[in-house]
Amino acid sequence: MKTEIFLITIFSCIFQNGCNADPVSDSVSFPRETVSTPAPVEKSKIEEIKICAETITTLSGGDFVFPRISPDGKKIAYSKVLVEDTEYGKQENTEVLLYDFQSRKTSVLLNSKQAKKYAVYASFVADFEWIGANRLRAYISDGDVDSIILTFDTQTRRVIKKEYSGAKDYDYERIYPREMEATFFLLVKNFPDIPKDVFRSAFGIQNAFKIANKGVVLQFWHTDFDSNIWYFDLETKKKHLLFETERIKNSDYGLKGAFEVHGKIFFIHKNLNGTEFFTFQDNKVSEIARTELSGEFVPLFSSNEKSIFLLKQPNFQSESKSSLWLFDGSKLKRITDVEELSDVAIDPYGKFIAFSFWANQNERSISVRNIK
Repeated sequence: MKTEIFLITIFSCIFQNGCNADPVSDSVSFPRETVSTPAPVEKSKIEEIKICAETITTLSGGDFVFPRISPDGKKIAYSKVLVEDTEYGKQENTEVLLYDFQSRKTSVLLNSKQAKKYAVYASFVADFEWIGANRLRAYISDGDVDSIILTFDTQTRRVIKKEYSGAKDYDYERIYPREMEATFFLLVKNFPDIPKDVFRSAFGIQNAFKIANKGVVLQFWHTDFDSNIWYFDLETKKKHLLFETERIKNSDYGLKGAFEVHGKIFFIHKNLNGTEFFTFQDNKVSEIARTELSGEFVPLFSSNEKSIFLLKQPNFQSESKSSLWLFDGSKLKRITDVEELSDVAIDPYGKFIAFSFWANQNERSISVRNIK
């Protein structure tokens, strides 16, 4: 669940087995079954492209975040950020809104008065998840350590289910997100030389990325093992060294994402100076680009031909902009249809895209456009 992912921020250090400890002299390094030091990349301008055709609609007149397009492509859910005066000072609040592309009307699923009931220090949307054409989950934080999950019937605009989630509900023995649990146990089974808690350290901070059903790219966060980036091939039951790095002490840096296009594994590494992009194929690692831009990896759309992803900056940082990228199996390109990006969503068929962007220093608008 998204809320489970949201709570990782709070609890991840519990899983990290001394993640803040100094490196130990007897830490383990795995045998190098694949050693391929990528050649330095010549600094050159990354190609910029535009992928959009005409604009479908623009939602403005407020601070709008988290655009999420329904599976049938007929609606878009989004959140309005509010800052309200209270007896304790300024407090963040929210509204959950729904725009129908056919009727061109906006409806309110959760108003600010209703949302305020769930606040401790604030009430804000942490994310949305469509679980059906007319079923929407809203993950709403109370500004502290707990949250509520509201499931809406978007046809009747009513809440049909409420679930509370907090620190006391966190299961320390489970793998989060839950869809990665089976992958975790496959790794434990197929690589018995690596302790279970070492694998858990990678999953605990979201440093494990499944590559179809073939394998996993991951980076450990454990004082007794190296912090290199590895590919664990579940088909051949071999592990491949992709990238050597110093021991991680800050989860802001290190492996940020991985996926596959045209049989080529693409992975992202963040360092102090920005972000590096690599590919792995036929036992060879190649560095293909570097950028000063950075952010959390958010996969948006993937097909046999291409993958589009976002390097997302936190919603509250207007001075830091997110960046949108496309990898086609050979080249990495930056998508620049809309600058001043905050967040992005693409429909499941790759036909249109929604940009949440900074219209000014205090407000974000949402632009929905067709993809060429």
